[in-house]
Order: sequence, then structure tokens, then C-alpha cells
Amino acid sequence: MIFPTIHNNGSDPEKLIEQYSAAATACREALDLLEACSPHSRDYYIQSTEAMVTASAEHMARIQKLIAIKAELSMLAENVQKQVDAREEQRKLHRASRTS
Repeated sequence: MIFPTIHNNGSDPEKLIEQYSAAATACREALDLLEACSPHSRDYYIQSTEAMVTASAEHMARIQKLIAIKAELSMLAENVQKQVDAREEQRKLHRASRTS
């Protein structure tokens, strides 16, 4: 995964963190909703004995995709935060070196 690079002419890092975090939260909410509508055999037994197995596998694949997207969004937010922290540390060191 490629991460954005925080720099003076780029996006506001706090806004990026907020947006990535909000998107990750939305994925968590979507997961809760998706888990609530898991397949039930009463809706598939008429089709075939394999229909429920297939529906369950498809449902789990959807859940796994959302989990992966949520994880990526969290990694993006965390990476931006690390860059912000590193820049702040550099600023502190620079200020300290000027005063000594």
C-alpha cells in the first residue's frame, strides 16, 4: 500500500486522519449491519442443499472485504499520524538546537 506523504503543499494531515478514521468507522458500522443480515437456511433450502453453503461463503467474502478495507483505512490514518508526530519531533529538536 502506498501512503500519502505529509508536506507543506499537501493536504492538511489532521483532515486526512479525520477522514480516514471516519471511513474506518463507517466500515465498522457497515460490518455490524452486514453481520446482522447473515444468510439463514430457511431462505435457501428450496433452491438446493448447496445454496446455503454458497450463500454463507459469499456472505463471509463480503465481510472479509470490509474487514480488509477497514484495516487499510486504519493503516492510512496511523501512517499519517506517525508522520505528524515525526515532524513535530523534528521541530522540537530544531527549536532546542537553536536555543542551546
